[in-house]
Amino acid sequence: MNGSERERDLDMVCLYVGTHCTVWGTTSDKEAVRLGSAQAAQIGGYFDEKFPTMEATFGGDFVDADGDGKVAIMCYDIDKNYKAGESFYKQFTAGFFDMKDMIGSDNKIGSVFFGESAAYPYNSMDCIRIDTYPLMGNTPDTLMTRVENCYSTLFHEFQHMLNFSSALHNFEADKTDELYYMDTLLN
Repeated sequence: MNGSERERDLDMVCLYVGTHCTVWGTTSDKEAVRLGSAQAAQIGGYFDEKFPTMEATFGGDFVDADGDGKVAIMCYDIDKNYKAGESFYKQFTAGFFDMKDMIGSDNKIGSVFFGESAAYPYNSMDCIRIDTYPLMGNTPDTLMTRVENCYSTLFHEFQHMLNFSSALHNFEADKTDELYYMDTLLN
C-alpha cells in the first residue's frame, strides 16, 4: 500500500478498557514507537467522554462484530516508512477504518456473508486503527506527548465505522439491494 506496511501481523495488548472502547498497543513491532498505558488511558477516556455525542451526531449504532459492546482502538506505527526529522506535514496515514477487520471466522459480518475470498485472518472485531508515529509526536523530545493529535482522526474514522454500520443494517433489513460503501475521502 504505497510503500507502507499499514496492514501487517502484530501482537497487540489491551492497555485500556473503558465504557465504550478498548485501546490496544503493539508488543511485537520492535522498532516502533509504542503506546504506553498512560497514553492509552488518555485516548480511551476522551473517546468515552465524546462517544454519546459522536453517536448522536453521526447517527446509528456501530456493528459490534466481537460482541463486547466496545470499539477497539488499535494504536501502532502505521506507516513504518516515515523517517525521523521529516516534516510533520509529509503525507502519512494517520488512521483508518477497514470493514474487513469486522469479518469473523465464518466470513460474515452480522448475517452478511462476504464469500470465501474473505478468509484473510483479520481481527474479527470492530476496530479503528490510529498511528503512533509521527501523529503523536515526531521528534525525540515529542514522541508520544501529543496524544491529542489523534482525536480528530479517531472521530473521523469512527464516522466511517458508523456509516458502514448503517449501510450494513439497511442491507440486512433488505432496505437496499446492495451494500453501499462511503467514499473514503468524505466526512
